[in-house]
Amino acid sequence: NAPSELQDGLARVVRLYPERFVQDLGEGAGSAILVVFEHAPNAEPRSVTTKVDESTVVVEYDRVCDAFRGLGRLMVAAASAPFGVKQGRQSARAAGMQFQDVAWLSTMGLKVDTSRGAVPRVEWLEIQFVSMSLLGYNLALLYMEDTYEMNAEPFFGYLRGRYANKDLLRLDDAATAVGMELVPSIQVLGHLEQVLHWPVYAKLRDTGEVFLADEEDTYEMIERMLLAATRGLRTR
Repeated sequence: NAPSELQDGLARVVRLYPERFVQDLGEGAGSAILVVFEHAPNAEPRSVTTKVDESTVVVEYDRVCDAFRGLGRLMVAAASAPFGVKQGRQSARAAGMQFQDVAWLSTMGLKVDTSRGAVPRVEWLEIQFVSMSLLGYNLALLYMEDTYEMNAEPFFGYLRGRYANKDLLRLDDAATAVGMELVPSIQVLGHLEQVLHWPVYAKLRDTGEVFLADEEDTYEMIERMLLAATRGLRTR
């Protein structure tokens, strides 16, 4: 009965790390300990706090990303917990499962370069978002020079493994599920040699990798690029 805002993300964590979780706390659960998540509206900003009793850890969190940061810390503690010797409050505390953690930064992110070599598969990025959230990250910048789809521009990202809009929406859902914000990071002036080498874009070319400034066609193209890269995404 986790809060609805956590359910999708928790399911993703369990799928990625099935050996760390017990689905049924009945017979056969061994020394497993129940983890309960509670949103704490009056909690200290950016904080996650755990409280331990004999068989339960209660996780009180401020933001969704704080809940997953706390879960990541619990998973590390549980991996070395002395539950096999004795289950209960003292064992859990000894393992470091009771703590209060306040993030030093409100935002901690990572930029993923999808424009050098192979474009990462959507499935791989979904896995990375889960792992990143457990480490405390809450922002993913997706660096795309021409590796996203633009309507009526078949040569934009041609043969480069570009992401369709449905791919970006899927990644946005995956990031949101674990408390992360997905932000497209695109180029609108330079580093566009993979686009500008096509003859169809000759009128936009200043140099081999730079758009031509002070041209209406260039600014129209930039506006369409911005709309294409962000269409349907939650970030603003």
